[in-house]
Amino acid sequence: MKDFSWPISAFNETEFRKFVSKAEENSASMRGREVYIFGSGIRGCCFLKFCEIKKIEVTGFIDNDPNKEGGCIGRYRIHSFEVMAKRKEPYYVIVSPENAEEIVRQLTGNGLMQGKDFFSVEAGLYDEFVKKFFRKDGYSCLFLGDCIFSQVGIKDERYDSFEKMLYDEFGRDKANVLGMHGMPIRTFYHLVRLFFSKCMRGGVEFQRRLFWPSIQ
Repeated sequence: MKDFSWPISAFNETEFRKFVSKAEENSASMRGREVYIFGSGIRGCCFLKFCEIKKIEVTGFIDNDPNKEGGCIGRYRIHSFEVMAKRKEPYYVIVSPENAEEIVRQLTGNGLMQGKDFFSVEAGLYDEFVKKFFRKDGYSCLFLGDCIFSQVGIKDERYDSFEKMLYDEFGRDKANVLGMHGMPIRTFYHLVRLFFSKCMRGGVEFQRRLFWPSIQ
């Protein structure tokens, strides 16, 4: 049996807190039913960690990839959607992929109802990055880097990201933290040029300029 596990030692704080909110909102619907995570990629493995942290017992995974059917994530078996669709016993699904419209259509087409039988988590990380990039208020500290700002460690005693610590230290009105996973140095360079070009056009002056580039 092939194991498709991803090694997870850290995760995104925003995704975790949104997952917790959704899980608490739907806890009554999950109670007494087997719980499956739809999607056995890296985000599915993150959601498994979230479930372990929140004491949600997971039965297995569902995945549309035929190459993963019959495989596993650690001790959890991966099932195809076609197999699960034939089950008569009620079960609950946690949808792990973001932008999961196709999966939602699959589930609703099989008679499952959102909230009652499944939930998904839309973290909106890229939309949030764009929103913060185009902030127009007069903050004076800019922090720019990769996912080091948003990640928290599995073994951390408190799940507060470096981004939250920076905002707590400098104040959200004075600081702007632009961190995004997977951006190479060249992307940061162009973002900095674009950012200060925008500031100069708008007549914005910075008292401080703090940059934390990604280390590749």
